[in-house]
Amino acid sequence: LRVHLKNTGTGASLDNLGLFYDRGDNNWRKVSKTSPVFTANGSGCTNLLWTCTNVSADFSDYGAKSQLAYDKNGNPWIVSTQASINSNDLYVANYVGVGGNCASSKWNCDTVDNIGSSNTQASIQFDRSGTAYISKYDNNATSLEIMKYVGSGGSGCSSTDWTCTVVDNTGSVGNGSNLSVDLNNNPHISYYD
Repeated sequence: LRVHLKNTGTGASLDNLGLFYDRGDNNWRKVSKTSPVFTANGSGCTNLLWTCTNVSADFSDYGAKSQLAYDKNGNPWIVSTQASINSNDLYVANYVGVGGNCASSKWNCDTVDNIGSSNTQASIQFDRSGTAYISKYDNNATSLEIMKYVGSGGSGCSSTDWTCTVVDNTGSVGNGSNLSVDLNNNPHISYYD
């Protein structure tokens, strides 16, 4: 088996790159000069190998303790709280490409819960069908909550796009929660008691 990778770029700074691997003798053979692996074509960041986007400038102190996950279509979703100690808001931003309602129209922003979410770490994951789940510590009720994205008709949250359920409220429980969903679409949460 032989694999051939070739850079056919043009210009003084781009040399063609031919690279062969032969499984028969387990050796890589470089047949011409190498070219840079990365090109600095990003934007918005100090390091132009990256692209930075201000997702939501319209919410004060938005983005604290954020966590990122990808849905089944490969689109990123971000869950975060406000940095202010007086804030009780938990936000979710999901990438939609066009027509979003965030500072960047490529994203949709939603205030999932504005009761008791102050300065807590939330965790977001998706099941195999693409449904989003969030676990979080309710700072006011000192309890562990799970939130499920339902699109509409939800209950227990500030947004009817989500359904919020208290999982455990025996004492002060739920801080530092971490959520995962198994192959049978069952959510599992580890947390501090």
